[in-house]
Amino acid sequence: MSKPAQLRVILADHDVRKVVLPSGIPETVDDLHSVIRDTFYIARDFSLHYKDVDFDEFFTLYSTTDLKDKDTIKVVFLQDQEPAITLNLTDVTNTDVTNMTDQPCEEHYVDDTASVSTDDTLILSSEDSPGHRSKRWPAQFSIPSFSGLTEIQIQSANERFKKYGTLLTTKDLIPLLPDILGKLAEAIYEYTAYPSSLQIGEVAEALTQKHPCLKEPGSFNGSYGWAQRLKYKMNNFRSKLRGLGCPEVKVNSLKRKQTYDQYPAKNLKKPKKAEVNYLPPHVQGESTASLEKERVELLSEMMKRDNSKVVAQKMAKTFSLRREEIVKEVPAISDCMKRWPALFTEAQDNTVERRREIAIRCLIVYLGEKEEDLFKQYRDVEELDADLAMQVMKIAIIGDGRATIVVEGTKILQGIDVARSCALLMGVIYALNLSYPKQLKFTFEAFQKLCLELDGQKASSKVMNLKYGIF
Repeated sequence: MSKPAQLRVILADHDVRKVVLPSGIPETVDDLHSVIRDTFYIARDFSLHYKDVDFDEFFTLYSTTDLKDKDTIKVVFLQDQEPAITLNLTDVTNTDVTNMTDQPCEEHYVDDTASVSTDDTLILSSEDSPGHRSKRWPAQFSIPSFSGLTEIQIQSANERFKKYGTLLTTKDLIPLLPDILGKLAEAIYEYTAYPSSLQIGEVAEALTQKHPCLKEPGSFNGSYGWAQRLKYKMNNFRSKLRGLGCPEVKVNSLKRKQTYDQYPAKNLKKPKKAEVNYLPPHVQGESTASLEKERVELLSEMMKRDNSKVVAQKMAKTFSLRREEIVKEVPAISDCMKRWPALFTEAQDNTVERRREIAIRCLIVYLGEKEEDLFKQYRDVEELDADLAMQVMKIAIIGDGRATIVVEGTKILQGIDVARSCALLMGVIYALNLSYPKQLKFTFEAFQKLCLELDGQKASSKVMNLKYGIF
């Protein structure tokens, strides 16, 4: 067995970390690449350089034999690109704590596709599979192109609007409605099957801004009628999807509900925290039976050492099966841990950011909530174990300050720093489709809408005031 090793890792000019390799330096560069990616939650493409002792400069790493214990390596990003993923949680140890998410937050992400022994949140299946989304709701909705004949008529009407200020007449508009509404419904479905009223309003406004001839006289913003049409169109669109067996809408069919729940709007299973792939279909060529076989194999792979890459691939492949279980069956946390242990593992990170913890505690107080509703101090593990059954969702701090995430009386992740445990708890909530604690609704709303930038268009007045104060 190789001796344990440590490497100094330069992620950026202002960000230098340490990685501990209990099994020694990996035999191949690819294996080391995976370790670095998984440990520091890097979603972008990168190469590794090592510092040569003879020249005192960095060279491209082609063989791990060039490395020894306590050497320095550097992460070099290959290109600027924004990763397409469902949910990203940036480690709270990152420099910019106010920009903790899912897209442009420097280089560090919890990219679940590449994260097995990491803070597992949502692990994506293949982006190329029909029904699998790879992007969240955009800040500015892009109106798609319509059919050639529709585009010609609208462009002509836009020219008349510019010259004379005349709108497209109802008589000319009615034949175009099926094409316009159909294309808009398809474009909306690329992001969500259940758009909110706010999102539909954004689409309607974007439509009339791009095509001013479609504005409606008498409407306060010229697009109210379009918003109503889109609501009805999305209802019809979901009915078609249900007939085609689309899981995220089929799960809400009345036939699948209990007798006492057989009302269209009751106990609706849909994204409530801006999830992108809430209930995706299985990857093409896979079935529940084949994915269950993959899950069983995954349990064996988890027992192998330095096997993060294989585990990541299998976790990604079985994502749809996992979501199906969690959304439809709502299993207990303990059952999830038995069936999906890789979802509850945590990558080693030796950076302890006490200031981040203080900032989070101050945030809770600022929002008028109690920090003891999220954090609870224990003298030792025995005291925690005695109180475990009483805790629904808590970050338990034991003795020297290391934290344990507890959900439904079950220890989820242990031995992590307090600040980082908040990011991991958000991942657990998303992965298991849990609700936010009512007594901490503003705190978790801030985590989601300010830190993760998910569904941030609409927020409570407290959170919006905080947002304007920060940004």
